[in-house]
Amino acid sequence: MPKLIVLAFTCVLTLFASRPLAAADRWVRVTTEHFETVGNGTDISVRRVAQTLEQFHTVVVTNVLNGAGSAPSRTAVLVFKDAQTFRAHMPPGRNSDFIGGWTSVSDTDTLLALNGENIGVAMRTVLAGYSYSIVAHTLGAAPPWLLHGIAEVYRTFEERQGGKGALIGRPDQDNVNVLRNGTLLPVATLVGTAADDPRLAPGGVTRDMFDAEAWALVHYLSFGARPGQLNRYIAELRAGTPSADAFTHAFGDTATLDHELNDYIRKFIFPALQVAFDEKVTPALPSKGDALGPADAEAYLGALLASTGQADKALERLSKALQAQPGSARALATQGTIDLSRNDRENGLVLLERAATLAPKDEVVQARLGHHLALGLMRAPRPLRVEAVEHARDVLDTAVGLDADNTLASAELGWILLQDPDDPARAVTLLSDAVKRSPQQEVYRLWLADALSRNGDSAQARALLGPLMARGSTAAIRDDARRLLGAMSERQKRTPELAPLPR
Repeated sequence: MPKLIVLAFTCVLTLFASRPLAAADRWVRVTTEHFETVGNGTDISVRRVAQTLEQFHTVVVTNVLNGAGSAPSRTAVLVFKDAQTFRAHMPPGRNSDFIGGWTSVSDTDTLLALNGENIGVAMRTVLAGYSYSIVAHTLGAAPPWLLHGIAEVYRTFEERQGGKGALIGRPDQDNVNVLRNGTLLPVATLVGTAADDPRLAPGGVTRDMFDAEAWALVHYLSFGARPGQLNRYIAELRAGTPSADAFTHAFGDTATLDHELNDYIRKFIFPALQVAFDEKVTPALPSKGDALGPADAEAYLGALLASTGQADKALERLSKALQAQPGSARALATQGTIDLSRNDRENGLVLLERAATLAPKDEVVQARLGHHLALGLMRAPRPLRVEAVEHARDVLDTAVGLDADNTLASAELGWILLQDPDDPARAVTLLSDAVKRSPQQEVYRLWLADALSRNGDSAQARALLGPLMARGSTAAIRDDARRLLGAMSERQKRTPELAPLPR
């Protein structure tokens, strides 16, 4: 199962009496470029959340990622109309604590949930989680101080002028209080802290100071006296430069930065960024949301329950919903995905195949089936069955045709096109796009190098493989890069190099 990162803000909440399942409410879905926003409140409230999230996506991608950033697929967002229905879907034993929002981030998906009764706190929670997600998916193994600092700064996003502008960077009082009353970590310690450091356990004193100081450092680098340096650092990370080297190149020595950051924090004057949205940033919203049937709504609720460790409850509810609405492709797809996450591959694929047959125009269902078919082929013994390759290719081809912005589906289709019968020219096109959107996904760069080599462009292939062989993040990546370089050399001994084929 993909690694899961969960972020949430907590606060004590008075217990409410139980009520029927939320799927019995009227649910609507608003689909935009980067989000599927689903809610059981008014159409207007769901559309407003969708608009804010799309504008926030643009701000983060423009200001932090220099205009190039993406999630693997469209993000699902659940907007609960009240605390009662929101709390019913939170982790067991902690339901009374959550009044804000919930974010789960995996290698393939991001899911956000908001308590509409406390929308201010909820938005700050999911904005932090989503900024964390988009930066992590774009940069790969980014250092914790950067991920947490960006999340803390950009969760302060506030709409202004009825959605025509926004304010970013207004100081968070909790962070200010921690900085005022605690002892700052040396910058070298802050930026050298690993994600698995036990001192970063949630709720600890060191974790509170780490988050607050990460916020202050990103705030200073974004709005203080070092313009452009944070963008340079992120650009170097995207290019594959090790984090420590990229930090030195962009910011110099940590001692000077220690002095500057201490002065910045001691003054307690934190500037903010005013953003005005032009027409290009105004998201295209449908005239009204789509009404969802109970089983279709349960598909989203089931995914949320599974992400909070309640897979059994999710499957039970999905089974009941499918008895009443057996033709719900989304409910079948969610049920199948949960089965696959529990290593029940046979039943999971049967359910996903049925869902894909019922919904041939649903890009989410097609992409999900294609993803698991591709995973199966990657793990299967060689030689691969041609009919299995062709089926996975057809499904992913459909998914990419329905949603060309799905980075994961495009990359996996590119990999499929390198299997027999192969199409390296098209694989180069798809994988080049996937690498551009997610440059830190090392496996995409491996696949692209393989495609380039097969397409006759060994120089470009070597340019990708050299850094991966020297400093890939895992031994498997380094070994695969070395193996591909060896295969290229053997192929060139047998065949003189030709000019690259047209792309």
